[in-house]
Amino acid sequence: MEALTKAEVFEWLRSRSISVTNDGYLYFDGYDRRCIAVELPKKPYRVVALANELLPYNELIPFQGAILWVRQWGIWSELVERSGFRIMEMVRQVHGSSKSLQEAPGYLFDAPEVIDLQVCLLQPLLVGWDAFMVPASGDYIVATSHDETTCILTRTAETERRLLEELGPWNPEKNSDWYFRGLGIPSNRG
Repeated sequence: MEALTKAEVFEWLRSRSISVTNDGYLYFDGYDRRCIAVELPKKPYRVVALANELLPYNELIPFQGAILWVRQWGIWSELVERSGFRIMEMVRQVHGSSKSLQEAPGYLFDAPEVIDLQVCLLQPLLVGWDAFMVPASGDYIVATSHDETTCILTRTAETERRLLEELGPWNPEKNSDWYFRGLGIPSNRG
């Protein structure tokens, strides 16, 4: 795992043709607006299972790496957020990084680090931070939100179909309005 600054995160995203709004929201420029919305499960163990399901691997496709960018924290009190900060700090230390979340809010994971990605993705889901996870392929974007909904933006209709099927147990809904409303992202050009 490598800790990345915001500028390094943006460069990684650009290399995969992923655009960023002025407010820090990710989207696929020049593609249809495809968004799958999933509400967070009420039971904590189901949140762990959902985090695993959002990761870019399965029995047929090995994990090839991904990036996690924590866009916004400090939404809740220190009491609520301190455990998430501690876990993120500990993951960084295990990988030899002393940078804080404020200095480097991005995490780049390589193929053997899928469990570390799952641990780190769980923190925004559980604590209520706004964050993005993007597989190395750049095929989709997972957007977590402090309002208990997770959106998955897909580059292609085929990826959308596959993820809708894989996320079936979480009652996913096609809902591009939820994510795109008010972001000033150019509409369907693809």
